[in-house]
Amino acid sequence: MNTPLQRLLRTQEVSAYLSISVSTVRRMSERGELPGRVVIRPGVVRWDRAVLDKYLDECSGCDAYLDPDLVVLHERKNRKAATG
Repeated sequence: MNTPLQRLLRTQEVSAYLSISVSTVRRMSERGELPGRVVIRPGVVRWDRAVLDKYLDECSGCDAYLDPDLVVLHERKNRKAATG
């Protein structure tokens, strides 16, 4: 049986999803570096997968692939960074 992806993730699931430790998830959250934190009730925290995905797209430049002109700019930026 196929189950749909859960929208809200536990901290441990975020850790696995991002391939970082649980303590890194918590540190990044405390510093305001990781968006998507949702407090369900005191002591119960979940993370919004959609917000995390958007954040990852922005960090990686993946959002550029939605606009062909931005793809060219993104590729130029990567080439320039690679060549120094």
